[in-house]
Amino acid sequence: MFTKLAKAKTILTIKRFRYVLAALFCVAAIAIVIVKIPISRGATPASGTVSQSNTKVTWTGQIKPASGSSDCGGPNNSGCDNFGVNFQAPASSFGP
Repeated sequence: MFTKLAKAKTILTIKRFRYVLAALFCVAAIAIVIVKIPISRGATPASGTVSQSNTKVTWTGQIKPASGSSDCGGPNNSGCDNFGVNFQAPASSFGP
């Protein structure tokens, strides 16, 4: 009779361990998704300025291939990843 009780306790312990392990796996997967999603979103920073003193702009984000469609509907659509470039004219003494 005690062996049946011991087996039942062992089975309950194994089941409990499986549930805890499954819960930890789910929490870890959700944590990875939460950390990964903001990284894979839009350009950082959202815009840059090219000027006489600052001849390059850089950003972090995906470079999407040109699709030829106008799905975005405009430069301010939050559903699209747009990087704004502002240009400042150089001084009149710059160049020939």
